[in-house]
Amino acid sequence: MDKVAFTSNDHFIWTNENPDVELIEPRIAASIDKNWLVYGKQMDKPPQSQSFMLINHGEHAFAFKIHTSDNYAYFVSQVFGVVLGRRLFALPHVRTRNSVSITVFRRPTKCFKVDDEYPNIQRTELPRKDRLFIYLAPLFSWTIEPASLFNHTMPYEKLRVCLEYTAQSIDESRG
Repeated sequence: MDKVAFTSNDHFIWTNENPDVELIEPRIAASIDKNWLVYGKQMDKPPQSQSFMLINHGEHAFAFKIHTSDNYAYFVSQVFGVVLGRRLFALPHVRTRNSVSITVFRRPTKCFKVDDEYPNIQRTELPRKDRLFIYLAPLFSWTIEPASLFNHTMPYEKLRVCLEYTAQSIDESRG
């Protein structure tokens, strides 16, 4: 007796024997132009900022989600988004790009809370390294919100950027 392997997920039964449809995910070919961002100690506003580009080298669009290992000290200009692929980018009547610019901000030292919720103010006194993760998922339809692709635990493609905090004052002459 051969048993058919299947799993049930609410309304669908997934099987590997005589499937009706085979789903093939498009290949994600993405890169970033910087993988190391360095921040110094800044006491007052405005927050320090640095940018990097997320570039799609593939044919199909993909969605992205950005997460940092310290979401209090760092915040980004765009958490969710879509980077269009070459298939749409190559059309002459469509004005779009195959890249997205993301700005990463570091909270100034005086803007860190000093209370029971966030007692570790030493995060601004000592140098440390944090990580920024960029999760990538293929986008199959234009009607799907990018945030909805990241609601389930899946093995997403991942890019990493190192966020280094030096804890040294910023040299104003560097500009």
